[in-house]
Amino acid sequence: MHKHASKAWREQGDLRAFDHATWEFQSRQFCSSARQLLVVHDAQVAAPNFDSIMCLPTATFLLSLAIEQITKAYYLKIGSGPKEEIFSHKMATLCGEKILSTDQKNLMAYAESYVVWAGRYPTPMWTAEKFKEKYDVPSSFVDGIEHIDAGKLPNAASRDRARQLLALYEHIHNAWHVDKDA
Repeated sequence: MHKHASKAWREQGDLRAFDHATWEFQSRQFCSSARQLLVVHDAQVAAPNFDSIMCLPTATFLLSLAIEQITKAYYLKIGSGPKEEIFSHKMATLCGEKILSTDQKNLMAYAESYVVWAGRYPTPMWTAEKFKEKYDVPSSFVDGIEHIDAGKLPNAASRDRARQLLALYEHIHNAWHVDKDA
């Protein structure tokens, strides 16, 4: 430890690093902020402007962070493995198999990619063909024009997807809450 480093900050960090309630609290911060952005977005759907449109991908990013945080709180609470695993972005793995449906696991993978890159960068690590192939999007050609489903883009945001992310957050939060006093 550096002689000018804060001992109090270090000790507080040691206490909070693996405290499930601390992770849950932070998850609620992200979720609350995302909800507020969705209110702004929804209020201006009839006459959208740039700011109201941009609320949607930012809310999606915050919801994805909220899901990651509540997943880590759940993982720490149930104590299903090494606590240091929370420092990964493997949300579905941290959540375990028993509380997620197949659709929820797919949505969790979407949230994971939003946290890792889609909410922060314009593309994933686009440095080699193997990285590009991982994010290929199905397409078809009609009369020489390529057609893709925008919802399949890994960094796409939609109001319906935000609704699904909120439901996933609530599902995991409820599982955490039920198990929190166990």
